[in-house]
Amino acid sequence: MPVYEGEVLQGMLSLDISYDELLNTHGKLAGELGIVDTSHLSLPDNAMRQLDLELEGVKGSHTLFYQFDLAKETRNFFIFERYSLAVVIFIYVFSVIVLFFINTRVEHDYFKELAAKDPMTGLLNRRGLKAFLKTVQHNDYVALAVFDIDNFKAINDNYGHDVGDVVISHVADQITINIRHSDVAARIGGEEFVIYMSGNDKALLQKGMSRVQQAIVATSADAVENGFTISGGVEIVTKSEERGFDTLFKAADEKLYQAKTTGKDKLVF
Repeated sequence: MPVYEGEVLQGMLSLDISYDELLNTHGKLAGELGIVDTSHLSLPDNAMRQLDLELEGVKGSHTLFYQFDLAKETRNFFIFERYSLAVVIFIYVFSVIVLFFINTRVEHDYFKELAAKDPMTGLLNRRGLKAFLKTVQHNDYVALAVFDIDNFKAINDNYGHDVGDVVISHVADQITINIRHSDVAARIGGEEFVIYMSGNDKALLQKGMSRVQQAIVATSADAVENGFTISGGVEIVTKSEERGFDTLFKAADEKLYQAKTTGKDKLVF
């Protein structure tokens, strides 16, 4: 640039700049900074973030740019972000392990519940009922009833198995509606159901079993034309006499046989 004193030209001032030193990133960037006089040279193909240099009072055509190198950028990213990446990987692995154990526990509980329940009615099956009776605390009296749908084969033969399934579901629904929260019901196969009750008054337990049987019969026409009846055997023992599911079931099943062979549509206590 010219240097004047007053209006007299004293000479020219020239400034040499060491581009290499000025543009040295000292390893803080993956790529390199460059500068080029675009009036004589073109920008490289990997030039990014171009900035035309403008100095007041000086006419120039230099452009500052960043040279992008994918391989170097990738390597630099892993070098500078290695600690952050380690944390991310740790969190990811930890999350996967936690989710794995949660899913395993959920699946375990699901299959455990599935193994203890009848898929059609949602009631317990024999296995589930046995498991329940092993853990439940009985009151003074324990009652176990075995209910069986009368003439169920005729319902299947006359109306089809689809209607038969509706009848089974209807019985399950009515049992669920008409027992207490402390009572438990199970479907143990085909058209046979078991109800467990416990209480301190034997007469009330008998009344409760009768209420369930009567409710099923009274609403049976909702499930099949002309309705149906149901028979049952009920075994009621004191807590000290209770000998487990198999003993109670056998006694109640024998009384169910009596109900079936003496007219049906009734309970035998």
